[in-house]
Amino acid sequence: MKRFLIKILFRMMDRDISYLDINDKKAEDWLARNFKDTGFHEYFRKRDLTLLKTMATGLNRDDYLLAVGQRLELLKLLGKVDSANKMVEKKKAEQLFKANQLKKIKDK
Repeated sequence: MKRFLIKILFRMMDRDISYLDINDKKAEDWLARNFKDTGFHEYFRKRDLTLLKTMATGLNRDDYLLAVGQRLELLKLLGKVDSANKMVEKKKAEQLFKANQLKKIKDK
């Protein structure tokens, strides 16, 4: 019964939320900037170790699954940061390549 009520609550909340006004470009830029931020990496390490220690203490099933879900979310965030950084680096490399090609053409 509890799960049923929670599902209904989330469905009702989801109807009112609009994802159309979210600026994906700004989110990607923020993620890419965090790749080089040592503060982000320290936060990640601390949170990851905290979750691992919590999971090793012998929790009940529900608390253990909650900690596993939180760790998966944290790992997914790190993956998004890494892929956003790779995308930015790829764009920079493409721009540098094009600039070099134009320079070679002008030099001839």
